This record gives sequence, C-alpha cells and structure tokens, in this order.
Amino acid sequence: MDWDNLRYFLELARAGTLVGAARRLGVDHTTVARRIQALEKQVGSPLFAREAAGHRLSEAGRSLLPQVEGMEAAFLAVEHAAPGVRQGLHGAVRTDTVDVARHVDLRIGVVPIINLEWIQKLHRDKNLRGYSQDAVVDTILRRMPDYVNYICPQFSHTHINFQRVPMVDTSNPFIAKDIPTVDESMVVIRFAKPQGIDFLYLLSMLHDSYMSRPNIIVVPGGKMSLAMQLILTPMILQLMDRKRRAG
Repeated sequence: MDWDNLRYFLELARAGTLVGAARRLGVDHTTVARRIQALEKQVGSPLFAREAAGHRLSEAGRSLLPQVEGMEAAFLAVEHAAPGVRQGLHGAVRTDTVDVARHVDLRIGVVPIINLEWIQKLHRDKNLRGYSQDAVVDTILRRMPDYVNYICPQFSHTHINFQRVPMVDTSNPFIAKDIPTVDESMVVIRFAKPQGIDFLYLLSMLHDSYMSRPNIIVVPGGKMSLAMQLILTPMILQLMDRKRRAG
C-alpha cells in the first residue's frame, strides 16, 4: 500500500470531512476523495461510511486505523532522530551462546560509516556532556573490542541496512570541526534479499538515486526518511497482515 494514501486516510479519519482533511493536507478535497478510493480498492472494502455530516470510519477503517497510527509514529520518530541522535542497531546479536536475531521479524540497521560515527561521538560527548578530547578517544579505544566482536557483525544479519556516507572529507575524524549534514551525505541502502523489491519504483520516487550493485540503491541523504517510508511501509503491512492471519 502507498504510504501517501495511508496518510490521507489518517487525516480524513481525524478531520471527519473531505474539506477538513484537504485543509490539513494542503490539497483539494477531490484529491482526498481520489486517494481514499484508491486505498479502498487496494484494501478491498470501504474504509468510511459516507454520511450527510461527513465521513465515519467503517469496521474495516476502525481496524486499519491503529495500525496506520503506529506506522506514522514510527516514521515520525525516525525523522525526528535521524540528523543528530546516535544511530545504530540493536537486536541482531549472534554469538556462540546467544542468538537474539532469530526472534526479530524485521532487522534494520541504521548506521553512519565509522569516521562519521566517531565525529558524532566526539562532538556529542565534548559539547553536550563536557568530556575532554582525550577522554572521548580513550572511550573509543576501550570499546573497540566490543565494536569489532559484537556491533559490526550484527549488520551482517540484517534484512536492510541504511548507511550514511558523508560527501566531505572525514579522513581524520579527531580534528573535524563540525558534523557533516544530511545534505552533505548519501545513504547506501543494502537489501539482504533483493527479490521482490521494486527498484524501478524506488528510483522513480527518489530523485538522484542510483543502483551501485544489484542489491544496493544509493540515495541523497536528505531523502533518507522518504526512502524508509517507501521501503518499510509494505514490509510492515505484510508483517501486520501475517500476524492478523496467524491470530
């Protein structure tokens, strides 16, 4: 399902009228109606009951609403966190005695390249936490065995990795004066199993993107959130549908 159509569904559910939803979305009310019709065709049942006072959620609409609200909350959290909050991966650890990864349905890695990670840590720990340069470097060195033995291997067990790569010189992260912005970066998106991924659709929606390998698409850093929406929405919906069928 198209996330844009789901967004129109949310706004109509909240506003209760086509005009109200259109006002919130900044579009014409006929566009809202067209989007809802397209979504109902995909779902296979009416999502709203049309009444004189407006639009009321049908039984199918009430069932769909909490799922879409959950997706919206997840996407908003990603958009809010992406520029400055520490990125990484949790839940894909595999060792000789532990296999957490087998319990996770969709494993996603979000990580900057190592020099960018160090630049972010240096700026965060010095400017926000008051640590000295030497103290931060000492922490990096002390944690290196864990990074090599536990953190990096997790990214080999993901379904998808989003790796931010700066397009500016980060060759010596210990003297960098600022953190490269998302607009100074590209994002390398790697699919462990590219079968079923509509790369032509992604290339058409993510302008200035390109394929570097059969299972890798590279997109401008500023389009990372959009890329996540386009890629993860159908996967999350598929997982929800599988759970519903199993229940």
